[in-house]
Amino acid sequence: MSRAVYEASCWDCQEFYIGKTKRKLHDRETEHFKSITSSNHSSAIADHVTSTGHNMKWDHFENLARGQSDTHCKIKETLLIRDLQPSLTENVSSEKLYVF
Repeated sequence: MSRAVYEASCWDCQEFYIGKTKRKLHDRETEHFKSITSSNHSSAIADHVTSTGHNMKWDHFENLARGQSDTHCKIKETLLIRDLQPSLTENVSSEKLYVF
C-alpha cells in the first residue's frame, strides 16, 4: 500500500509513532527496522527501541489513512498528529495548517 499514513506502536509501553510514506508501507517498516542497526538512527522508532530495549509491533503497523497524493497524505498526517499526539513523533506536523 503506497501513499499511506500509519501508526507504529510499542509492545512494551503506550508510546506510538505516526508517519507517512509515498512508498509501500512494508518498505517503510523495513527502513525503520534496519535503522536500529545503523550507526546514525534516522528513525524515532529505532531510537525508542535502542534507548529502552522495547519491541515495536513490527508486523502490526496500522494504516490510518490513504492519500491521493503526497500533499494529501501530509495534511492527513498533520491532522492525525495534532489529534492523537503520538509520543514518538518528533515533528509537530508535515504541513503548516492555517486557521481562518
